[in-house]
Amino acid sequence: MAARGTGDPNGTKLPPFRNMQDFCLDSARFQVPPFNDQERWANRVVNNLLYYQTNYFTILLAAVLLIGIMSASNFLYGFIGTLCLMMAIVMGTSKHHAMRELRRSKMWAFVLAEAFLAYSMYSLLRPMAIFAFPFAISVACIFVHASLRTRNLKNRVVNKMEQLGVKRSPMGILMGMTGYEVQLRAEDLLDELKK
Repeated sequence: MAARGTGDPNGTKLPPFRNMQDFCLDSARFQVPPFNDQERWANRVVNNLLYYQTNYFTILLAAVLLIGIMSASNFLYGFIGTLCLMMAIVMGTSKHHAMRELRRSKMWAFVLAEAFLAYSMYSLLRPMAIFAFPFAISVACIFVHASLRTRNLKNRVVNKMEQLGVKRSPMGILMGMTGYEVQLRAEDLLDELKK
């Protein structure tokens, strides 16, 4: 039984959770993707990401919670180490005038900070790997499912509504932020609805 979608006043709507029958059990159809037709394979993945996004976000959340509970201290240290690494990269590559002046005038301080950072990253390598593991394994499982799962009629209609902008979802917004715009031509919609 699928739950109703929830949303916010900005028009972003989280689609309903797709039941297990539709997601991976009886009514689900799986097929090896057409490796020689990259466009068709990419289309299948994108459409499944949009249609099953609530299920995929649930898988990611479950993996993060499971690893976070099983190894809480390493997960926390890994999060802190990853956050520090990202901050160091941003500060080190910043083109802001104040940061350039600071790097130029306090070069030895930056060299010592980089040496300390290298040692810290070495000592936090295992916790950082534990922190990254649930994200990596979830993304791999999601990609495999999205590649193998064939689309049904309901999947096609929901995806066309997303592409038309009738509904905005978190996955559609995330794809837009990463540079992939879900676009649609009117002919595609008519062809899809005729099928």
